[in-house]
Amino acid sequence: ALDVGSGSGFMTACMARLVSPTGRVYGIEHVPELVDLARSNIGRRNADLLERISFTVSDGVVGLPGQEFDCIYVGAAAETVPQALVDQLKVGGRMLIPVGPSTGFHNLVQVDVLPDRRVTAKSLGAVRFVPLTTLDDQIRGVNTAGVGRLTRLDDNGESVLILPHIVPAPDSSPDQYVLHKT
Repeated sequence: ALDVGSGSGFMTACMARLVSPTGRVYGIEHVPELVDLARSNIGRRNADLLERISFTVSDGVVGLPGQEFDCIYVGAAAETVPQALVDQLKVGGRMLIPVGPSTGFHNLVQVDVLPDRRVTAKSLGAVRFVPLTTLDDQIRGVNTAGVGRLTRLDDNGESVLILPHIVPAPDSSPDQYVLHKT
């Protein structure tokens, strides 16, 4: 399983509890201090899980090239579903990713790879996440997953990185459509 934007490690630990006893979970986070925090958080109460979890400091927009996953969870909104992440899903694999403009509400999208390698996507409802960006663009306030600027907090003139969060919103009508691989 792959956790893109692993942050504090909460979802990574949840995924490690859900995979089989021999399963592995990979967390990608572009903020090194958050990777340290995630390891510490998991180590305090779930140290046994660290044997099955690997963290990588990297920009998650491209996932982990060369790997395939049964499950991918993305903790930040992309303007469109990144093809690089779709390509890393195994047949029968599933990804959950918030999709939409860099500001406002997003659709939580379930992406599935069918046995014939067709890719389907279904909206599960409205959510609100921070944009999926590279670290450099997040610091500069640019959203590489779409257009617009990443909202930044200013504390005595210094930029503060914003961590992902979900805000419930009115449910959107569920859509199902097929994404075509290029």
